[in-house]
Amino acid sequence: MVNLVPKYYINDPETEALLPSGAHLADGMRVLLQSSNLKVDIDRKLKNWEMHRALQRNRWAVISEVKVSTEGGNEIVSFVATYDDGSQIKDTWSTSYAWYVKKDTFPSDDPQEEKREKVQLYLMATIMDTMQMMMSEGLTEDEKTTQLTEIVDKATAQILDVL
Repeated sequence: MVNLVPKYYINDPETEALLPSGAHLADGMRVLLQSSNLKVDIDRKLKNWEMHRALQRNRWAVISEVKVSTEGGNEIVSFVATYDDGSQIKDTWSTSYAWYVKKDTFPSDDPQEEKREKVQLYLMATIMDTMQMMMSEGLTEDEKTTQLTEIVDKATAQILDVL
């Protein structure tokens, strides 16, 4: 089932934001073209070409390989759009068009966020390794202490690489 939005779609301000320029689109964003003038009226019987256009313009897509460039003196944005059904298209638009963006797909404004996430992953892996080692039978306390030291040293090196 394809989820098409109506021609006169109104965004949900709780979960969606308006990005006034395509120049600010970024990989990983889930986007929908804002302009009702460019969307298809899906409340009527559509011809084949209209359905094709609606599939491109009237549904949410996650974008990747976003590139802003200048062509013929005009600033354009191109990207690969991946839809919920897995279909993909390469698309190009003027950066003057506005887009709705799911708020939870905006890139983090915090440059430390990626580092924080990596450190958390390393710590989780360290905890799991430690729990597995502590539960293993047949190890003496000295062997457990040695393995625990190795686990902590490995995690420390990984964390220091991130920082």
